[in-house]
Amino acid sequence: PESRFPAGRLAALALDSALALPSDQKLTHAALRALSRAADDAPDQVDLIEATAALTLRLGDADRAESHVRRAIECDPDRARLYALLGEIARARGDLNGALRSVEEGLLKHPSDPLLGTEKGVVLAEQGNLDGARTAWKDVLARSLHPPAFANLASVALRTNDHDSASGLVDLVLRTPRAHPEVF
Repeated sequence: PESRFPAGRLAALALDSALALPSDQKLTHAALRALSRAADDAPDQVDLIEATAALTLRLGDADRAESHVRRAIECDPDRARLYALLGEIARARGDLNGALRSVEEGLLKHPSDPLLGTEKGVVLAEQGNLDGARTAWKDVLARSLHPPAFANLASVALRTNDHDSASGLVDLVLRTPRAHPEVF
């Protein structure tokens, strides 16, 4: 309970295992059981609670996932990823306005967080506001080459046949030192 690294490592391993084989629900359930037991033993370990929430959402239980995230926020209200996860939970329920509220709450505390900025773009795109989504993802990319923001922006450019934007994104990656290796 006193050491943050082992709890964080367990959370990362469980998530990696479950996400590596997305079709293996047994593995996801097993990872969730292990995380739940560990979180019960170390109730203040936000890494474990967050990972439990993410896997619970992946298994389709948005209500339970939200209760885990709310508990994690009580322990660490400044963790940006928790607000992005709340946004994902709201999106899973079809509550796009709630998703945007959650993300914007996180952005008030962490205005330059790339995960929150990317999630904002996803919500805006799902609301049909592609201009707003593009702006959100471009704002993220202006600060760092965050692969999910890049991928979402490129996807919209390709879907809308915006060849100039797609070409501009390739140029951005080529000009950016230390671009993410998966982009090349």
